[in-house]
Amino acid sequence: MKLLCLILVALSIAYGEVLFAEDSCSEGEDNLVVMLRAMIKGEDIYRYADRDFALKVIDPIVRLVEPGDCKLKEETLIGILEFSNAFSLDEAAVVVLNRLKKQDQAEALAYFYVVQTLSNSGKWKKAVGLIEESLDLVEKSKEPGYLMSYCTTLEYVEEYELGVDVCSRYISRFQENKAQAYYVRARNYYCSGKVTEGRQDFKTSIVLGYDWETWYGEKHYGKKGVKCHPK
Repeated sequence: MKLLCLILVALSIAYGEVLFAEDSCSEGEDNLVVMLRAMIKGEDIYRYADRDFALKVIDPIVRLVEPGDCKLKEETLIGILEFSNAFSLDEAAVVVLNRLKKQDQAEALAYFYVVQTLSNSGKWKKAVGLIEESLDLVEKSKEPGYLMSYCTTLEYVEEYELGVDVCSRYISRFQENKAQAYYVRARNYYCSGKVTEGRQDFKTSIVLGYDWETWYGEKHYGKKGVKCHPK
């Protein structure tokens, strides 16, 4: 399976390089899209691939994306981000995001993928920087999952004050999963030393129906109260 995938990638990239060299961006991009759909959408890639294999797949793709000689469709670049996120390929994700910025196409979904990828790779400082950079954009998005992801990520990386801010934005902006938002904000409050506010949010989350005792697991809190999330 891996050999077949590598052959497909090699053929796709070789063909794509020729087309890009001739400034035929649309044809080269179409070739990448076909390859990406086969690699990303198919279940086999996740069943058989590991990170080392994924790096072999992504490296030649990034070499096509990075120079920025011609404009690629946002759909193509988002597809690469999806693949990068699945295998925590943080360097590739940053390259693609920079390309999207250059093309004025860096939307909330792109930042969401790259923040996730950086967080999963342990690049927490960079993830927080991107959260701060994209917060207003993500807040305006109609997709609540992006802002909720920021809220939980900030608590995990111990950026509690910013976590409180992001969770508060979520609570003001969206109705769905509000109980979870109160719970995560409670943890951010608690860990930043604002125990009273944290306890109030815990109570609110329970009133709204959130079963908070099952989310992080028993190891994260003890008899005297909630413990802060460890790295």
